[in-house]
Amino acid sequence: MSLIRSTQAKWSIMGIAFGFLFPIVATLQEIYLRNLSISLENLIFAQRSQPILVIVDLAPIVLGVVFSIIGKRDQTLQLLNKNITNQNKELSEFQEQLEDRVNERTEELEQARRQIERRAGQFEAVAQVSRTISSIQGQEELLPRITNMISQFFGFYH
Repeated sequence: MSLIRSTQAKWSIMGIAFGFLFPIVATLQEIYLRNLSISLENLIFAQRSQPILVIVDLAPIVLGVVFSIIGKRDQTLQLLNKNITNQNKELSEFQEQLEDRVNERTEELEQARRQIERRAGQFEAVAQVSRTISSIQGQEELLPRITNMISQFFGFYH
């Protein structure tokens, strides 16, 4: 809260300071147009001779209020920007975590797929060995053939 007040106060002071330029410039312009020398007497005379200068004298107050409002809005925008930046950072971190989880899950699924393919190949080999066993009657021909098939399909040395 103090940050809001300090920013708002800075803007208010800036507006008041800027606002003081208007009556000073307007009074000096009136003195110049009337070809008067700069003195306290002539400053008072210029102020009293032009009613509009009274309105111009209110410029510091008006600009102070306006700049105070600007300061409050500026602070609000800064806080919103900070919140958005923090939320973007959190979203980026969350996105990275999700990408890591997707990559991990993809790798797990790839490993499972390879294992299923390997098992499917083994089942195919068992099926072919079973067909060979059921089709060959003689033991002299059957045993070497089964040995070769198991060696070929399962990668065992016979």
